[in-house]
Amino acid sequence: MTTPRSDVPTMIGATRIGAAVSLAAAIVVASVFAVSPVMAAPARAESRPEFTPMRLGPGLTYQRIEERPGPVVVHVVRLDPAQATTIDLGAGGPTMGRFARPSVIGRAHGALIAINGDFGLLDGYPIHPFLMDGTLMGRGVQNGTSFAVTHDETAAFVGPPRPAADGLLETGNDGFTVSGWNSHRPADGAIAAFTRYGGRIHRPPDNGCAARLDADGPLGWAALEAGVSRRYTVDVVRCVSPPRRVGSRQVVLASRRWGLGADTIEAMQSGDRVRLSWSVGWPRALDAVGGMPRLVDGGRSAAPRCRSSFCRRNPRTGIGVTGDGRLLLVVVDGRSRRSVGMTLRRFARSFLDLGAVEAVNLDGGGSSVMWIRGRGIVNSPSDPGGERPVVNTVMILPGADVGEEPITGVDVDGSIGRASIAGRWFATTASLAASDAGSTGGLAAAWLEGALSTEPVSPALRRIAMSFRAGR
Repeated sequence: MTTPRSDVPTMIGATRIGAAVSLAAAIVVASVFAVSPVMAAPARAESRPEFTPMRLGPGLTYQRIEERPGPVVVHVVRLDPAQATTIDLGAGGPTMGRFARPSVIGRAHGALIAINGDFGLLDGYPIHPFLMDGTLMGRGVQNGTSFAVTHDETAAFVGPPRPAADGLLETGNDGFTVSGWNSHRPADGAIAAFTRYGGRIHRPPDNGCAARLDADGPLGWAALEAGVSRRYTVDVVRCVSPPRRVGSRQVVLASRRWGLGADTIEAMQSGDRVRLSWSVGWPRALDAVGGMPRLVDGGRSAAPRCRSSFCRRNPRTGIGVTGDGRLLLVVVDGRSRRSVGMTLRRFARSFLDLGAVEAVNLDGGGSSVMWIRGRGIVNSPSDPGGERPVVNTVMILPGADVGEEPITGVDVDGSIGRASIAGRWFATTASLAASDAGSTGGLAAAWLEGALSTEPVSPALRRIAMSFRAGR
């Protein structure tokens, strides 16, 4: 597959930078998590009554902090990934269009901790690229900023993702690019991939050409460990009544009826071997979740200055990494007298105060939730109904991720197919997020205003932005 751009990882547990990792000349060096020395954040005037951190496990603590002025209540989980725990992601359900509460997803995966993850569109599709247990769930509609972690948790990344996918028809050694993954219908001359996760939201088109592939081997590394690869066997190829059903271990490649994409698919025959490879842009990464915007970059605040409602005081959720390689999960309460919430810039300063050298803002507003096993929801969600169902979560597991398919060895089902998640369509959830200044609605409007990024706004996000503006 095409070798993607890579940020230099934080070597988790390290205190100094080593030489920049060079997997290939094409890999570009960028931001580093564990830098040394890390300039300490300057002392601030705010008082910070801190409750004694509670130990939840080896290298894992939870702490509740009250900041003033405000007041603002902050919930902080610190994790040393060198211990037995595992960082993992969970989805709202086995197919798109499913939402589930973080507590439900966390229990289904046997997690110790779960927080809300990415922003979601009205149909339940995560806005940014989503990689879970090595499986590419979707390329998203915007790149934004992502947090990713390697399979062995020795390195983590924060930065703009570079999702890419391609294929190789082993008969004839013909390569091709996969331009979409559970995200859109194929463009002229292009090929798009659809898996079970697309469900009824993003599914193969009923016209054009399509080839259904059956998984025929375990996950493996792509060239230079720049991504993940799997071999498939062609089940059926049709340009009349193309196959649309996608099983749990299948991929459907689809194209328009005519053009280069159709030529590539029509060249496939039942029984042929096809190898597909995918990446979100970082080597050896098996889990990646998106957010927006980047809060801390190289030990300095990266939060934008803007007047959008999204940038003002709101409940917040974010994830960051400290200079000594510890992970930070942070949730801020808001929209109450007890805690007024944080602006984006203050949220970035809070991460700096906690020692972060990299951090990204996740979905917020009423979606901001922190669940801890045995303690329940420890923050105060701002929605009147309490915990809001979301499209995906960031979790901490007590040990190894038993649901993650090994990168080599026996081929087993991933955790999304095995987790007993009571995900279902929540129409009110989608509308709440789309009208929430700290969630998808506010994000879309701020993005459209150019306050967060110069990246072009996707049509799906633009529609939400216009609806949000009209309702203000």
